[in-house]
Amino acid sequence: MYCTMSATGVVQVLGNGVPSTHTSLGRWVRDAFMFKLFRGLTAFKQLWMGHSFNRWCSNTRQARYQRHKQQVEEQLLHLRPHYLKTLMDCRAKLAAIQSAGTLVVPPPGPYKLDALIDMQQEHRASIIAPLLSRTAAGIVLEVEQLASRMQRAYQGLAHDMQEHLKDPSAGAARGISPVKVQAEHHAMSVRHSAALHDLQRLPAFLRLLGLQVMQSYLDLLVDAVGRLKAHAEAASNGLVVDLLLAGGGVTLSPTMEEVLKGFSQGIIEHLAGVLKAAPRILKHPSMKALLGDPITSTSLIASFIAKGSRIDSSSGGSMLSEWQPAVHYGGHGSGGGSFPDLPAARRGASGCWDGKDAAPWLAGRQEEGGQLLLMMVGDRSLGTLRRHIDQQVMRSYREASVVTDTLSDLNLLLHFAHVWDANSYKAKQHTVAELRRDTMLLREWQAQLQVAIDNQPVGLLQLQTTVLKTTYMQRLASAQATISMLLVSAARREGQVVLAQLHSITK
Repeated sequence: MYCTMSATGVVQVLGNGVPSTHTSLGRWVRDAFMFKLFRGLTAFKQLWMGHSFNRWCSNTRQARYQRHKQQVEEQLLHLRPHYLKTLMDCRAKLAAIQSAGTLVVPPPGPYKLDALIDMQQEHRASIIAPLLSRTAAGIVLEVEQLASRMQRAYQGLAHDMQEHLKDPSAGAARGISPVKVQAEHHAMSVRHSAALHDLQRLPAFLRLLGLQVMQSYLDLLVDAVGRLKAHAEAASNGLVVDLLLAGGGVTLSPTMEEVLKGFSQGIIEHLAGVLKAAPRILKHPSMKALLGDPITSTSLIASFIAKGSRIDSSSGGSMLSEWQPAVHYGGHGSGGGSFPDLPAARRGASGCWDGKDAAPWLAGRQEEGGQLLLMMVGDRSLGTLRRHIDQQVMRSYREASVVTDTLSDLNLLLHFAHVWDANSYKAKQHTVAELRRDTMLLREWQAQLQVAIDNQPVGLLQLQTTVLKTTYMQRLASAQATISMLLVSAARREGQVVLAQLHSITK
């Protein structure tokens, strides 16, 4: 585009076959004068010459934003009513598991580590694991019903489209206006395209649902660890730790390492193992078929729905009863120590049912638990809670070690009770005075031990001195009985000697 000026006026050549425009010289001069005049006014002095172009750019950006927004809305699964309803129903089912409680809290007061671990593992084996399986089966059945409805709707619209294409003039033969027939066909085509698009988005919805299930499993674990932390830190509770005699001194049982291992492996890792062994809905055969081809898997989905309905009507249970074998969680033994022996029959390395006898979608295999493991490692709240529990345990044991150090006044007593040997003491010769002195000393030690220490809370712990007192009291009582018996024998012998001397003097 260019302009030419002559004595007659200005010619604007647009090009590309567009006719040129001619502006007379007088009009051009008048327009230029009016432009200068308006630019001199206050109202137009600051008006940008490209204001109209700027408005056009703004409107264009808004139009592009609205267009992209519409495209994104078409891809969002949460804006689809049927997908949203199914997703909310599945969330409600998963929330019911959390309401059942993944951590059983014992009554307020002192508690033992073994009893707490036994309680958690029994609760998860009898309630949580079957509930996870039933919930997964219910989610799979609901998704199958959703897919069946969508497939039937799509097939019905496809059939109507084919019937219309076979005889486009059928509407006109019935006296219907061609315009109305064309409008109905257009509306049917739009519905058909929307049904096809929704059905093609079904695999993405299944992957989203699978991720939602995994996130719910992680939420269960975080909630359990949070409850464990709150229970351990409650002022009315305390982990019972006994003060025992070992190596000539006082030790704590269970030790700090055993408590950390019990909280970590016996409770937290055990629940993680139960969640890893939980059913994976995307491993179900019908879900695999929908992930592969959601359009042509109609017969397979219908067979699974009929199978589930037949099981429900015949046995009164869920469709899971036919697929899932009996699940057994091996209990742990006491092992004579403060930490249970976790491995048992039918348990994996994580301390839970390994699912070897189950159907593939029900068996939480080790490689399939990797996704949940990665989510556990990357979850900051879970890591923070676990570190806080470990720090509290270590801090409590440091404070408890200070308490045990206060027993240094009883070192002589502790050493005597540790090295006391009745046979060695009997093998030596003792006078009555020595035996009487030892008897009085033992009585003093017994009284000193009785009033020296008592049960007391220390951080997360509840120090129990009953075992320590009982052990030392028994040893002191045994020593006193031995010395008393020797004292009686020695006194009898000395009495006999004195009587013999008196008899010799009186003769």
